[in-house]
Amino acid sequence: MLGAGVGIQHQYRAAVAERLRFPIGFGWDQIRFPIGVERTGSAFTTDLNPRDLVDPNIWTGTAVHVDSATGDDSNSGLGTYDGDFTAAKRTIYSAFATGNATGGAYRVIVKAGQYEESAFTRNGKNEPNQPVAIIGWGGAVHYRTGPFSVNWSNAGATYSAPVSSVKRLFRTDVLTAEGCYSELPKATDLAVCQATVGSWFLDGGTVHVNIGHAPSSDGIALIRSFHGARFMSHSADLYLENIDCEGGITGALLSTPWNGSTLQEISGLLAAQSARQGYTVQDDGSINVPNAGRVIIAGKTIKEAEAILFRKLVESQIEPTFSLEIAEFNSQKISVGGAVEKPNIVPVTLAPIYLDEALAAAGGVVGAKQDDASVRLYRDGQLYQIPLSRLYSKSGPVKVRLINGDAVFVDIGADIEGAQKYFEQQLLLLETRQRSRQAALEALQVEVSLLRDRQNGQRENFLKAQALGANRPDYVHLSGEVGVQSRFALPFAEQAVLADALFEGGGIAPGTGDVSQIYVLRGPTKTQEFRGVTAWHLNALNAVNFVVAAEFQLRPKDIIFVAEQPITRWDRAVSQAIPNFYGATSTVGN
Repeated sequence: MLGAGVGIQHQYRAAVAERLRFPIGFGWDQIRFPIGVERTGSAFTTDLNPRDLVDPNIWTGTAVHVDSATGDDSNSGLGTYDGDFTAAKRTIYSAFATGNATGGAYRVIVKAGQYEESAFTRNGKNEPNQPVAIIGWGGAVHYRTGPFSVNWSNAGATYSAPVSSVKRLFRTDVLTAEGCYSELPKATDLAVCQATVGSWFLDGGTVHVNIGHAPSSDGIALIRSFHGARFMSHSADLYLENIDCEGGITGALLSTPWNGSTLQEISGLLAAQSARQGYTVQDDGSINVPNAGRVIIAGKTIKEAEAILFRKLVESQIEPTFSLEIAEFNSQKISVGGAVEKPNIVPVTLAPIYLDEALAAAGGVVGAKQDDASVRLYRDGQLYQIPLSRLYSKSGPVKVRLINGDAVFVDIGADIEGAQKYFEQQLLLLETRQRSRQAALEALQVEVSLLRDRQNGQRENFLKAQALGANRPDYVHLSGEVGVQSRFALPFAEQAVLADALFEGGGIAPGTGDVSQIYVLRGPTKTQEFRGVTAWHLNALNAVNFVVAAEFQLRPKDIIFVAEQPITRWDRAVSQAIPNFYGATSTVGN
């Protein structure tokens, strides 16, 4: 079990404490680890000691001490009491080796201070194999996958330092609203960094930073491409207290107990932890980035491709925090066959590959002495030959650099026919792939062209029919106290709702319409017998009910009716009756 001492402690106040119940679904084993939580004012307290969660033998076992400032890994690390650093080791991983040798649970007591890069588990190479507690003594142990102090040199528009493999950069002297270090974005190239205050760039093994002034030695945190506090094989109890971790390509703290998982599963976890996303370069030289679209990077260097991708992400309003790497090469290959142990295909990578290296990758030459064998190289229609004895001469191997498309064949005793058959086979395979790819592209183009023609024809036919009045739209009708009594055309291939028709027709008449009496009347369809009219009533006196109008779907020939207000009905009755009354009086008077 992983336990962490994070400052959970008893709080003593004069106010009355309130015992809290855990919410439904709270995953805590109250049988093995009973815990109670109380609230006193704004403070929360618990009756659980975090050290009780791990193997109790840890607290009575061996204690190994570590001091990065004065310790030495040749020391025993043992003391007469906890906190006795007189024989302390210098690194945490050396303390693991000492503790593991005891065969039982133990403690690693680390003196407060700063510990860099491989000082924890050496990228997972030196891990504990027993129940262990790692405790910061006298304060926090500050571990970072990068330097804590950097000497910056004035490089003109930037300040630089010779630090390689930097992946992220933070300002420790400028904090966010949450109290965290503020991260600086990486520029696409050095020129952009020089022109942009608040950016950084890694130029080979030199990191450049531009913050408008000279950074202090401890004002910049450089996070390098190293694993953090990484525990890959440790499956026993692990307790951490006063340990602060920064950086790590698989997380600041990664604990993956070995429980019979396959190496492939562990690799999958690491890939997920490092949040890498792979993209395949398509035949047209592009990669398809979600939410950004296709980006053409064929023929570009990594630096140029990063700049192109940076601009594309900015244009798509996506934060351009990324690094671009080549994971594998699949487009450029070299074939090796003949008298070799393992005939294969060798990919062409960024690193140059030479003839002797390609033969070694194929398992070397078999079944012949050097004086009897020859190496034949077929390149761009030309056949070259070199005796194997010359290739591996005593003065050193002849360095023949191979390029994409090369075919190498090792023959014994001038087997020129075997070499010819092999090269013909490679050429036929290449031509078959090219023809297959070309045929697929042509088929795709034909399919897209037919689809485009079909869509254009349908569009033209629709426009002509509409111009001749053949495509009459369906309507719904608005009556009653609406802005304009009219009909509303339902859109083609789309869905209209009650709110569309109401507000397209001028809305509800503000002086006379009764918003509590909105009706949609619908008769039967043509295929149904007449069984009366279905009426839906909407009371919009509560404005929240207008949400229903934005969801209610209309059908052809629906009638939308808004009733008049009671005062409007009375006013209209009086208005019609008074002229008649005056007319009757005038007639009697005459």
